[in-house]
Amino acid sequence: MQLNGGGGPTSFQLNSGGAHRGDLGIAEGPGQYAWGATAGDIVLRTSAGKLLFDTNNGATVPSLTILAGNGNVGIGTTSPQYKLAVNGTIGAKDVIVTNTGWPDSVFRPGSRLRPLSEVNAYIQRHSHLPDVPSEAEVKEKGVSLGEMQAKLLAKVEELTLHLIQQENENKQVRERLAQLENRVAANSGVPSGR
Repeated sequence: MQLNGGGGPTSFQLNSGGAHRGDLGIAEGPGQYAWGATAGDIVLRTSAGKLLFDTNNGATVPSLTILAGNGNVGIGTTSPQYKLAVNGTIGAKDVIVTNTGWPDSVFRPGSRLRPLSEVNAYIQRHSHLPDVPSEAEVKEKGVSLGEMQAKLLAKVEELTLHLIQQENENKQVRERLAQLENRVAANSGVPSGR
């Protein structure tokens, strides 16, 4: 490690094998040491490779990994494949998922509502709901929270439409039954019981 000054901004130069590998500095102005840095920011920069933060003396996978080039961040992994990859449980007060289609099309006029008999036949053949990934698919590919929320909401909306249909049918049956009871009562001279 060597102090790099010479009239310009001061930083610690990080060297390995005689080659400059990175810097640790405090930005004195916009963009110094890293794009987006502002005055007062502490910047740790590597010229190639990963930034690894180890809190367990090298005993296991580093606690935090940042890949050079793509900016992927890994917690508990050294090869993150996503902008944030966590090898473990995540605790959060809330998660906001954006850029996902929303299933309001279920309520649009002309939208086809599968009859429950068709849904039942699908379940008997495939052992899962239509338009929902199977257990094997989830084990193989994982599941997108945003997409799954949208699919589950579509299923809730479909169930709501089925319940509305059932309520309407039940109302018609009750009205028809009342009419029949009134006819029977009128023909028999016995008052209707309902």
